[in-house]
Amino acid sequence: MSILNWFNKPKWQSNNEQVRLTAIQHSSEGELKAHLSDIVFHDSSEKVQKAALNRIQDLSVLQHIVQHHSNKDLQLLADKRLSHFLAAITPEQQTETHKTIARQLQSNEAKAHLIKHGQSLALQQSAISQLKRQGLLGDLLLTVQSAELQHALLAVIDQGSTLKRILKQLGHKNADLKAAITQKLQQQSPEDPNQMAEDLCRRLEHVVLKNQKVDLNDIELQWHQLPQDQLSDQLKTRYLGALNTAKMTLDSDYRDAFLKQQKQQKQQHLLTQLLNHSQRANNLSLSQLQQTIEQYQSAEIDTLNEEQTAQWQQGLATLNEHLIKAQQDAQAPTECHDILAELNRQLEQSTAAPHSLKQLRNKWQRATKQASDTADLVALQNQFDDGIARLADKITATADRRNQAADQAVALIEPTKTKIKDGQLSEAKALINRLNAHQKEAGFNHPTLKKHKFAIDQLWNQLKELRQWQQWSHDKVRQQLIEDLKQLVGSGMHPDAVLQKLQQANQQWADLEDMEKLPGDRYSPRNQKQWQEFRTVSQALFEPAQPFFEKRSEQQDQQLEKINHHIKTMQAADLEEGVPQELSKLVRTAVNYLKNLDKLPPKDRGQAAKALRREMNRINDHLSEGYKKAEQNKQALIEQAKALADVEDLSEAIETAKELQKQWPKAGYVSPKVERTLWKKFRRANDKIFNRRQAEQKAQQAEMNALKKQCLELIKTTRKQLKQCQDIEALDQLRSEFNGNWHQLAQQGHVSQKEQQQLLQDFDQYKQQLTAQRLNRNIKQWQHIDALYTQHEQGDLSADELDKKLSDFSTDAGSWFADRLQQNTDTDDLLERLIAGEYLTGLETPKDYMDQRMAYQVNVLADRMAGQEANQQVYQRALKWLKHWYQQPKDNQDLLRQQHKRIQKVTKAVTDLALSGKS
Repeated sequence: MSILNWFNKPKWQSNNEQVRLTAIQHSSEGELKAHLSDIVFHDSSEKVQKAALNRIQDLSVLQHIVQHHSNKDLQLLADKRLSHFLAAITPEQQTETHKTIARQLQSNEAKAHLIKHGQSLALQQSAISQLKRQGLLGDLLLTVQSAELQHALLAVIDQGSTLKRILKQLGHKNADLKAAITQKLQQQSPEDPNQMAEDLCRRLEHVVLKNQKVDLNDIELQWHQLPQDQLSDQLKTRYLGALNTAKMTLDSDYRDAFLKQQKQQKQQHLLTQLLNHSQRANNLSLSQLQQTIEQYQSAEIDTLNEEQTAQWQQGLATLNEHLIKAQQDAQAPTECHDILAELNRQLEQSTAAPHSLKQLRNKWQRATKQASDTADLVALQNQFDDGIARLADKITATADRRNQAADQAVALIEPTKTKIKDGQLSEAKALINRLNAHQKEAGFNHPTLKKHKFAIDQLWNQLKELRQWQQWSHDKVRQQLIEDLKQLVGSGMHPDAVLQKLQQANQQWADLEDMEKLPGDRYSPRNQKQWQEFRTVSQALFEPAQPFFEKRSEQQDQQLEKINHHIKTMQAADLEEGVPQELSKLVRTAVNYLKNLDKLPPKDRGQAAKALRREMNRINDHLSEGYKKAEQNKQALIEQAKALADVEDLSEAIETAKELQKQWPKAGYVSPKVERTLWKKFRRANDKIFNRRQAEQKAQQAEMNALKKQCLELIKTTRKQLKQCQDIEALDQLRSEFNGNWHQLAQQGHVSQKEQQQLLQDFDQYKQQLTAQRLNRNIKQWQHIDALYTQHEQGDLSADELDKKLSDFSTDAGSWFADRLQQNTDTDDLLERLIAGEYLTGLETPKDYMDQRMAYQVNVLADRMAGQEANQQVYQRALKWLKHWYQQPKDNQDLLRQQHKRIQKVTKAVTDLALSGKS
């Protein structure tokens, strides 16, 4: 290839991948279009191959790529482009070739695209005839709108579960298609109505038993489609019960309506009971009236209408009138009941004070002094007498316990006083609470306690003072908390740091309040002024950070929405018809969501993780069978990889290992954990092979480095010797020795030609320098010899003196002038030589000799056209001129004197020109 053709090479043939890719994508050259197929098959870059494939318009070329290309991805891409081309073909444009290509489509995706988006029914039917995946056919049946295409799809769907799924997803749409599907299902397997009814009942019962979800409308529709006259009464009853239970579980509106109806019936029943009680209120006792009124006053009547509500109020009013009348007849029955209640409370306590017996009797006498002897009062009197007797027995039985409690209370005075002095407020409060409990048990009027009443009162005062001191100390700490938070307002802290600081401050505040809440306290004492100040500064500190938390909450909600959507997708996945790759992808996505649960609000993390794991387990359980087979396949690949360690031919072992690596993705899918474990084993087995190659490469590299070191050492030594060469002969000998040594190194392995060429260039340059120096010396000798001959020719130097001085020069230099003594001076030739030198060097010729200059130029051009001296370089002609000039006799003193400056100028210019070619 010439240099011009190399620079004009098309960009799609460039060595740069990006340049080729851009050229193929945007160039419209006809030559490029003719070579697109070759690029797809032979280019080294897969990106470039795909770009070229996307430019191909010929269906036959695309079909050839699908059938013969070694790259599976490119086959699928070509198949996809064929599908898109066929989808754009109208019925008028279609041919038998198009039908053949449609039947030969490879991927299910390409067939589905042609079926879904095609314009020609014949081509769509050709693709349908080759599509075998029942689930995909069912999805297409739900998608397409053409009735003819729907019937063509339905004709090739034979799987009953797929037909049932389609029937369920159609709902109330497309009655004709539903009828056709139902008819096909009946033709495939006509079922017994009773068996179908039992299946429906079982599905409804599983709603409660197995927490399953079903479409109640679809089940009701299927039930009504059954011949009711062939169903048993038992099945009908079972169905109605299961349906109502399922509706109660799944249908919230039905459940609310049912509960509302039950509530309304219950309240109407209570209204009936109230009216009955109001009609026979005269027969009820006082206690019965009180119990009845309490029952109806606490009942709800929100579902009764206005008329029923009025009846309810009238019944309650009637009962209240009878209650008032009964109470009036009983003469202060309310006080008696209160006294009995107090008596019962004292009986329930562990101890009873002696004075309580007298107090209760006095109260009872005052309450019953004016009362009539009614049956109710007699009953109450009996209850009171019985209770008083029991209380008296209890007082007698607990006298020792009260004395013991009094002694224990007195014994706690000193320990409590000690704790207060030591500042142990909490322990002191616990002791004084025990002392107070003993006081209550013994009775505050116990003689022993009366003796120590002053000491006990002092304990309470001392405890109060200690508590006030603690409160003052804690208030100081709280004030410091408030001051610290005030300093942070407007400081520009990160919102999370602000929140952490606020949480710490609130926790410290709560801890202080917990410390102040002593045993027995119901609430901790709080300084409301400080608390309000603390809340104000906390709000001022939190408000600037609030938008950040709102934004993060929004992002967390979006992440939660994504996870919930993925959970619904996993729940809707059909395990029987789903592709393992897609199901495994769902699980991997769920795993990624589990790893990033920190992006969710804390309150939602547990529920989201639980739902994700539940669906992951459901899918993994289904995939476990396929996982086993894939695991066996991958284990077999691992064994094959291990066996390669014994293969002696390393190249063969490496190629086999690469082929095994290509087979690994095709071996099937396993769980991520198992995949990582198997992949590590597989990589270790392959690494042994590649480590062998790496070891060999290192050994080869070591040999190459050693050889390179020898080469560099040879070059270094030769370059050092090169600088010491003083003549061309020594230089040529050194170069010959270097070439021989370099040839021996080249036989041992690959050597760097760059360093060799650089050194050879140094040889050439140094040789040119030596040649120029020799020529310069020769020219200077010629000048000196020419001057000696000129002196002799002009009579200034004798022949003996000439020979004597010529003996100082070399024989070679003097041999050039051997014939000069036999020649005569030719003035015209000298002048012509000067003109030739001026022409050769580009100097100007004096005006007196301009005609001769023009004549000389014409002669030179004529010689050049005739081919004479065409190959001579300028410096060679200059050297030839110098030899001729110095060999010419010069006895004409007038000429030399007149042309002295001209001669010096020309000879200097020609000398410089001659030396320039050798430098």
